[in-house]
Amino acid sequence: MRLLAIPVLLSYGIALPVSGLAACSDDQPTVELDSRRDDSSRLPLSPGDLIALPNPYKTDPVPAASLGPAIPMNKGYLVQHLGGNVYAVCDGAYQTMFIPTGSGVIVVDAPPTIGTRLLDAIHETTSEPITHVIYSHHHTDHIGAADMFPPGVIRIAQTETGALLAADHDPHRPPPTVTFDTSYTLKVGTETLQLDYHGNVHEPGNIFIYAPNEKVLMLVDVVYPGWVPFERLAVSQQIPPWIAAHDTILTYDFTWYLGGHLTRIGTRDDVLLQRQYVQDLRAAAAAALQSVQLAPLVPHVDPQNPWALFMAYLGSVAEQCATSQIAKYRGKLGAIDLHAYNHCWTMMESLRID
Repeated sequence: MRLLAIPVLLSYGIALPVSGLAACSDDQPTVELDSRRDDSSRLPLSPGDLIALPNPYKTDPVPAASLGPAIPMNKGYLVQHLGGNVYAVCDGAYQTMFIPTGSGVIVVDAPPTIGTRLLDAIHETTSEPITHVIYSHHHTDHIGAADMFPPGVIRIAQTETGALLAADHDPHRPPPTVTFDTSYTLKVGTETLQLDYHGNVHEPGNIFIYAPNEKVLMLVDVVYPGWVPFERLAVSQQIPPWIAAHDTILTYDFTWYLGGHLTRIGTRDDVLLQRQYVQDLRAAAAAALQSVQLAPLVPHVDPQNPWALFMAYLGSVAEQCATSQIAKYRGKLGAIDLHAYNHCWTMMESLRID
């Protein structure tokens, strides 16, 4: 029986008719499985055939470049002086910063993992009161402890963040008292912060927070110094502007970069490395979309289940992409073994439908 024409546009999101699954030729091309596998019931090149699927209980060693300074166990946080009046606070999972100005303290974000220990970090550094709070964006994991600040503080956020918080009615994330659309210059005492909105680079309202005097830049959930990004490219809503944000970051003159997460403060080199990772990721996903063949998968799926063919094909594309990324970045970026596959899946879907 001759193989019916299968729309190659499946890889661009065009639905495959069920009738195209049922009629297949008797001489299908074959795909060799990894020599570790001899289960003939498995799909050709199904997830797990080329690489070990992510297993948080068995991971690669963490590269030395991913490790940060030790967090004092008796405190649960570390304060790092980044120059001038800018201080970072880290707990090994989340990061934020504060700036004493001589006329009050500006605080950026309030991660619940740090919680009231952020107040301890500020009080051990300065006796100035907290007067201003900046929200990087509206996500709970970064500002979910914002209700701990004293009444009367000025809370600043981008307009989209204000709208999202107004809709959520979360008492732990009080709405901003000042909002802006594109840019806002905050001057308090001796310090100046430039707040810029360059679009939906992670979620609506996510802003660039720049201290020009100290050359410190904070942008949350885009670059993860020493590590690959979090799952599904930081669960960003739109991948193309998230990718473009790497170039935008590099237009700023900064020495230190705070990404909001994990073990250490970043530098310009960290941004350049992740930008290269993302560029390679995009190229690998595009190449896999072109090279992985659909026809060998068709005889192995239920002809009544179009989703099965989608999963078999797209899973194979993601795994081929992940194989390339792991080979390039193992030992250079932490957790590549955990996230390469889901990064490839996310990038592949963006290339298909964005």
